Amino acid sequence: MLHRLTTVFSALAATMLLSSCLDYEEDMVIHKDLSGEALVTINLPDSLVSKYDAIQAEFAPAKIQKRFEDLDGVTLVSYEVSADRKPVAKLKLKFKSIDKLNEAIAKNAPAAIVAGVFTVKKEGGKTTIERKLGQGEPKAELGDFNYVQYKTHFDGTIGGTNSGFYNSHGQDVRFRYKLTEVLSNKPSQVTSIVNPKPWAIILFCIAVLGGAAFYGWKLLGKKKVVVR
Repeated sequence: MLHRLTTVFSALAATMLLSSCLDYEEDMVIHKDLSGEALVTINLPDSLVSKYDAIQAEFAPAKIQKRFEDLDGVTLVSYEVSADRKPVAKLKLKFKSIDKLNEAIAKNAPAAIVAGVFTVKKEGGKTTIERKLGQGEPKAELGDFNYVQYKTHFDGTIGGTNSGFYNSHGQDVRFRYKLTEVLSNKPSQVTSIVNPKPWAIILFCIAVLGGAAFYGWKLLGKKKVVVR
């Protein structure tokens, strides 16, 4: 079923490689079980309308939705594309696991330029998620003003990251690159999530029980004993 998603990534990658005026923005959420969702916004070139009819057809809402039918592990939540001179495509999807997302990306090598390849490692009480970008090969020369930017929110406590824009209150990280830098440097986004300790859960339960016992004692201690 993943071949259906392949063409979607192909269209995204092809559009990116045909324009020097494209920006890619991604807002992703990764849950504790490594499922998640992502909102991708792509500013398409105005030349798309007149020169790249085949790619324009790939972005038609009906065609995008059809490709996600019966897709196992990746679901299209919503999709829209504006009718402006410089169209903006917005695609929201959900994935059951990072492995499923990896499988979808692997079906189309150019997509890995911006989508990257994910690696998950669990050890020492933490889960480390690494995302390596720039893994595909471009099919055309790129301009110097293409930008790609990422925001990733983690449902958990971030224990470390190589992001220079880390929001500890919101538990999210941000990255921004020139597309040419992604291809030449192949950067990695690395973030570690601290797993909750069993003893912390035990202490919490003890605190709850202790509090209940204390307030129960106060309540009963106020009652008067009636002697007949």
